[in-house]
Amino acid sequence: MNDGATAARWQGRWQEALILLLAALVFRFPSLGDPNLHVDESFYFMVGQAMHDGAVPYIDIWDRKPFGLFALYWLFAAFSDHVLAYQIPALLCAAGTAYILTRIARLWMSGWGPTMAGIAYLAMLHPLDGYGGQGPVFYNLLIAGAAWLVIGGWFDFDRARFMRRYLAAMLLCALALTIKQTTMFEAIFFGLAGLWRLHRDGVGAAGIVNTGAAAIAIGLAPTAALAAWFAAHGWIGEWWQAMFLSNLARQSLGLAVQTHNLYAIFRLILVFLGCAALGLVFQRSAPGFARYRGLMLGWLVAAFLGFAVIANAFTHYLLPLLVPLTPLVAIAFGKRLVGPVLFGATVVVASILGSTFDLGYYRDSRASYEAANEAIKANLEDGRLLVFFGPTLFYETADAMPMSPLVFPNHLYDPLERNVSHLDTYDELDRMIRARPEVIVTRKIYGSELDQDIRELVENYTAENCRVVWDGYLHEPRRIRRPHLVYACD
Repeated sequence: MNDGATAARWQGRWQEALILLLAALVFRFPSLGDPNLHVDESFYFMVGQAMHDGAVPYIDIWDRKPFGLFALYWLFAAFSDHVLAYQIPALLCAAGTAYILTRIARLWMSGWGPTMAGIAYLAMLHPLDGYGGQGPVFYNLLIAGAAWLVIGGWFDFDRARFMRRYLAAMLLCALALTIKQTTMFEAIFFGLAGLWRLHRDGVGAAGIVNTGAAAIAIGLAPTAALAAWFAAHGWIGEWWQAMFLSNLARQSLGLAVQTHNLYAIFRLILVFLGCAALGLVFQRSAPGFARYRGLMLGWLVAAFLGFAVIANAFTHYLLPLLVPLTPLVAIAFGKRLVGPVLFGATVVVASILGSTFDLGYYRDSRASYEAANEAIKANLEDGRLLVFFGPTLFYETADAMPMSPLVFPNHLYDPLERNVSHLDTYDELDRMIRARPEVIVTRKIYGSELDQDIRELVENYTAENCRVVWDGYLHEPRRIRRPHLVYACD
């Protein structure tokens, strides 16, 4: 009897995993192969490829993202220089995260509610720019795994087994920290929660201190190892600037703009938030949830803190909030009659907001990228390319080399990013212009986001030395098409 029940349970888990994998493929199939899904992942993949040519993050190519994210893309680039090399692992990570979240929800409920919640998580990635390889698509898997290890062992308690789960959770949090610094809030929460559970089991003060010290050591070990490596090569100042000081130096958008942005991005998850709130309202239909309510709400607060500490809000910064919200949404979706309606509404709204199934959009995006890339390649002789506005993956697909460590366009033109690195932004752009780039990619129409002196450097050079060889639209998330120009320069 027990063997039969175990077999049935494992069969159900495999079936659920396959359903979620199929759902991830359905949602992501239209965008697979598009080299210009988002400027961020275009940059990450470009860095991963450049690392195979000897480039060192923060030294040869500057950014503030932790090394673990670039290491992931270095690994993806080892298999292929096609964008599927990272888009397929991103699909698998998204499906894996959804599956773990269903396992958490099944701690207090059965039925189709958790499965529907996992599918809704996959659908919600799209309006929040998580349809490709944004960082949270990868570290959400690690944080969800840590949550499952701690929360899943909370009541089925064996001290030795829980200790193993707890320290494994700290290792997952440590790896997440090497991909995004803000995961430290969830790492701290799970770290303290695990110590509290051990205290409740009668572990004394000395045992708590020793376990806490081990958890801290595990949590900081990967970051400390990276710091030691950069220090050994004489680059600790650049690493420290990128990891910590640059975030402090980054300017704020201002209260009015920030408030508008918060409204704009939170409305994208309004339906999902509403379903999570209904899950708390309907929690009596999942009697087992009461035991986990404090843990889930604490986790949600920790995830929100990770969002709140960032100076300027962008859409994909909400992706980590989906993780603790999904098991709460499962309760609402598990409600008879109303649950399937809420599920259907969530998936439909998310698909509309995220342009998930707009096949024509992705087809045009691929075509415009390829046309611009061909124009760049046709006018390059020595590889002096400057992508002032546009996807930095052009450096790799057009066989060019960046002219400066400030490769990501925002680090050149955005006033909020000016001088946040160890390099002076104006001096660096001036040096590139004096080196006479052969091709420049930029927008046809500038907004108010450029400093005048930065703008004049590029405009004066293109007016005096360059001609337009491509005039078209490059695509951005949610059906945004921006007019861009490719200049060939004498």
